[in-house]
Amino acid sequence: TVDDLPRLRFTRVDADPSTSRRDPVLAPAGSGDGGTAGYRSGAVGDPALTVETTAAGRTLWRLYFTARTAPLPVDGGLRAEVSVGVAGSFDGLRFEAAALPALATRVDPTASAPGVVSDGAVRTVLYAGGNCSGVTQRRGIRVALSP
Repeated sequence: TVDDLPRLRFTRVDADPSTSRRDPVLAPAGSGDGGTAGYRSGAVGDPALTVETTAAGRTLWRLYFTARTAPLPVDGGLRAEVSVGVAGSFDGLRFEAAALPALATRVDPTASAPGVVSDGAVRTVLYAGGNCSGVTQRRGIRVALSP
């Protein structure tokens, strides 16, 4: 039963104790929180975390997230693009985002909710994506692999 499960309590942690406010571990560019370079603005969300051990024996936290960009001029400024980014951390508190998205495509600009599994050098990301209104590209669970 649910009553048999250990009770969890979380305490929020400040990613940058040197400031007067409680800072996020990852923020969109231009937010005043340092920003996530390479994603042009918008918002970050949908966090998914993996914990791996590097070849040197260090613990590496990989934070996968979605990033919404500013609407592109090619679309008349009407459509934002959503990509999946990745950030890394050796302490689980301070994350550095890769300069470019790990998954970005004009064909599937609505990626959301990434879930990642690592199996050695191969990473499998499942994400929701596709166009709800299109006949040939319906929204569903999609998969991408790396490398």
